[in-house]
Amino acid sequence: MSESLVCLLAIVLIAIAFAVLTILAHRTNPRAKQTFTLGLTLTMAILGLLWWCTSPSFGVLPITSKILSAGVFALLALFYSRCVLQSRSVWRWAGALAAIILLAVALVIDFMADARTRDIAITLDIIVLGTNFLGHLIRARINQMLFRAPGGLKEEAKVAATLSLIKENPNLATSDALDTLTTDIVVTQKDVATVVKAILQLLSMSPDTTATIDINVKVAAKMHDLIYVARIAKAFKDITQEKLSITVNETDIAFSIQNTLSTQAIEDLSRALYGLAVDAVEVSDEQINTRFRKR
Repeated sequence: MSESLVCLLAIVLIAIAFAVLTILAHRTNPRAKQTFTLGLTLTMAILGLLWWCTSPSFGVLPITSKILSAGVFALLALFYSRCVLQSRSVWRWAGALAAIILLAVALVIDFMADARTRDIAITLDIIVLGTNFLGHLIRARINQMLFRAPGGLKEEAKVAATLSLIKENPNLATSDALDTLTTDIVVTQKDVATVVKAILQLLSMSPDTTATIDINVKVAAKMHDLIYVARIAKAFKDITQEKLSITVNETDIAFSIQNTLSTQAIEDLSRALYGLAVDAVEVSDEQINTRFRKR
């Protein structure tokens, strides 16, 4: 490979490493540990292998040894990235100290024996010391986001306050003003079903009626979406006592009942659902399915 192509490849790889770090720096989920770990691994593997693959020692190795050595350095980057991002201080300090000592020993050996052991040592130093430095910056970023992120207790207090507001004035549950007030309130995955059924009971639905509602929750949801869920569930239950299945996923919320309704009841239900701005109503001989996309 010509020197110009090697330089071009080096520039491209460095640009990729920079892009990965930039994306990591703008991640807004402080708990995306796997993403941070893989991103840091990819970045340091690129930088470490960039040095190793252009070193004289790499050039004289057989193809199997080249592949094996590159794999070992990539695994080292993964292992050390996990240690650093999990804040294992013993591994971080021990790794950095060992890398510096190894480089010093390699330089002495090369000076005395006219060898090239420094190529391996420098590659290890790039991976270990670079992971230490960049990992520290990423952990500082994560800590900053966790500090700014609303705590769970604060969100629970907002949910409780909203339920109390609906209890004092049930008409608010059908008001667009409440949607605006609850836009930023997030209900955790484990509390979604409880909150929906609590709203339904506040809307004068008996526990026996809400017991026929099966809610399958796969993700957290915003409070204003759950208020819509309660409205839609009430529209179903005002017309039929058939068991209602609700599925809450990342993008939308699906409702389903067995179709045991008369033609007139189906028309009444469809009008009520479209009045609630649902995105789709599908009626078949067996089921009635409704889909509401998260706002």
